[in-house]
Amino acid sequence: AFARAFSEALANQFPESVCEVVVSVGQDFGDSDIIGYEKIAGGLAPTELTKRLFLEGRQKSLFVVVLDEMNMAHVDYYLARILPAIESDAPVELPGQSASTLLPSDTFFIGTVNSFLDETTRVPLSGPVKRRANIIVMPNVLDIILGEDDRKRFAASIKSLLKRSLKSCRRRGNTGLPSILDGFRIRDLQEATDKDSRVLNNQVLGILWDICKLCASDPRTSLTMGVLQDVIEYVALSAWKSPLLALDIQVAQKIVPQLSGPADVAKKLTSYIEGLVSEESPFDAALSALAQLLQSEDPSSGMVFFAY
Repeated sequence: AFARAFSEALANQFPESVCEVVVSVGQDFGDSDIIGYEKIAGGLAPTELTKRLFLEGRQKSLFVVVLDEMNMAHVDYYLARILPAIESDAPVELPGQSASTLLPSDTFFIGTVNSFLDETTRVPLSGPVKRRANIIVMPNVLDIILGEDDRKRFAASIKSLLKRSLKSCRRRGNTGLPSILDGFRIRDLQEATDKDSRVLNNQVLGILWDICKLCASDPRTSLTMGVLQDVIEYVALSAWKSPLLALDIQVAQKIVPQLSGPADVAKKLTSYIEGLVSEESPFDAALSALAQLLQSEDPSSGMVFFAY
């Protein structure tokens, strides 16, 4: 979201001058995935990034390259040809090309990572990569809202998440790449953000608020806006008669897996969910998932671990 906002801000200041390229980094990413490779018959088989930066006559002046999940692979390997150009304006040698070329001077590389310090499921960033970078630590906005006890901002944020999903569906249609299901999504998301929404009513928002507050009682189990977006979007698009039935599924599927940590948080959430049970909303899925999680409790540490 930050990378998109950065591109949009540049485009607002310099219309028709900004080119954005998003690269989804894969686990086995290498130099050829970024630059391209030399074909057997000779010449370059370019990537989209290479086309935009080097081969299209520099139609734009400002380039924003977003490396999504940058540390899925070794940055030093797949950016081997680019890093010297970033640091010292060294020319970039393209495979199958007789002459090297320069990286456009106003090229911004934005890499997204879950954590540049402690990331057990990704490749650690090397010292040279971190030295070349400016690191922007994104705050947990949900934690800030909960800490300020700002329920009004919480409700507005939930509505904003649904509006963002609605905007994304409409954007696909405007660019000529709609899904056959987008019409249904647009209808349901529009209804969910209307004044008389059955999704964003006081009951649903109150339950979400209470759940988020309980989870935030320990930093290790705090939720994020990303989790909330998954939850509320599912509720908005679901065909369940009651939004609480859909919410039950999402507590089990999206929230309980985030609760690896102190067992007390899961126990408090269990007590709270039990208080919500009614004939119309039994919350079977959520309570079953919480019971399974609590079975993993380590008596010596008081910790639980969700086994994916």
